[in-house]
Amino acid sequence: MSWFGAPFGLYNEGSFEVLVAIRMIRWQGKEVVVPSGCGVIEESRLVNEWRELRLKRESVRSAFGI
Repeated sequence: MSWFGAPFGLYNEGSFEVLVAIRMIRWQGKEVVVPSGCGVIEESRLVNEWRELRLKRESVRSAFGI
């Protein structure tokens, strides 16, 4: 099984910061899974969050040619 995803971090002068890129791809043999995530807050609009999730998955598929 292979994975591409987050988190990634930066260590600078005794300080460490980790960010989460909420896009991922997981593949095993011929099976490919492209999950995504988003941050939902009180002001979030459901239709916009679904659109954001779709665009994130599409960007990963495009980058990997799948």
